[in-house]
Amino acid sequence: AQNPRFDSFLVTVRNPLERIISWYYYLHPNYPPQKLPHHRNRCYNYQEFYQCWPTIQNLTEIGLQRVPDNYYKNWTKYNQTQTETDKCIQLAWDTISGIHHCWHNYWNFERTYSPLLSLLQQPAAPQPNNKTLGRQELFVIRTEFLSKDWASIETMLQPPANSTTPSNSTGLEIPGGDDPARINPTVLVKHKNGFKNHENINSNNETKQPYSSFLSIPARQNLCRALCREIQIYKQLLQLAINLDEMDKEVSLSELEELCPNRGNSCHIQYYNDSLPDDPLSIHRHQQQQKST
Repeated sequence: AQNPRFDSFLVTVRNPLERIISWYYYLHPNYPPQKLPHHRNRCYNYQEFYQCWPTIQNLTEIGLQRVPDNYYKNWTKYNQTQTETDKCIQLAWDTISGIHHCWHNYWNFERTYSPLLSLLQQPAAPQPNNKTLGRQELFVIRTEFLSKDWASIETMLQPPANSTTPSNSTGLEIPGGDDPARINPTVLVKHKNGFKNHENINSNNETKQPYSSFLSIPARQNLCRALCREIQIYKQLLQLAINLDEMDKEVSLSELEELCPNRGNSCHIQYYNDSLPDDPLSIHRHQQQQKST
């Protein structure tokens, strides 16, 4: 439902391929940080997934090579007649698609931002006294251009030069009054992350290579197909961002197009129908809680 208190929203995004590869390494048992029990326990078939797919190249080139024959109709449990290879392939698709819970793969763009996109596409709802909300606005911060995008939002939200009230044309309140540390998030972001001039430049002034650039071409093609729905939502968010100019959008969309050419605006292969199903791990825990009460 439309919330009359808000007509502006801020979201963070990242190239979908880079995001899922980063997730894979973050939770991999052989890479830091140390995986605590709560990391593993909140993942559906954590050990099986990394036993099946110990490398990102193996996962993307073989695991996502073909769509499982049974699609998602048996997603709550694996068919006992499946071979181990088929089980691993289904596990790969279920996990990368966000059907199975394993932290950031589950809370993907589709699950997190689809309701917001639906809200932004609705006409302004009438309010008491025949007033209506202004056009709803979306601010987007790209992980790859974190400080730059913060700066663009900061500029848009700066109060008028002669104003003593921290307000702005969008109707958003800027907390902290005249405190520069409160109304200048770019300073804090740069300090926290050690940024200098650009997020994609490392400490040796060399351009950082994206994770996906190390995948083979077939592996990237498979990953693009598996993340097709994520890619479409990512594109929509970029296009709706009022703090990104046409050049900003073109940079991010061109980088995506280079990795996933000819993706278009639709997905030819649907691994699951309609919306993402509920997580089987959550369903199981809910059933266990009901039994214990």
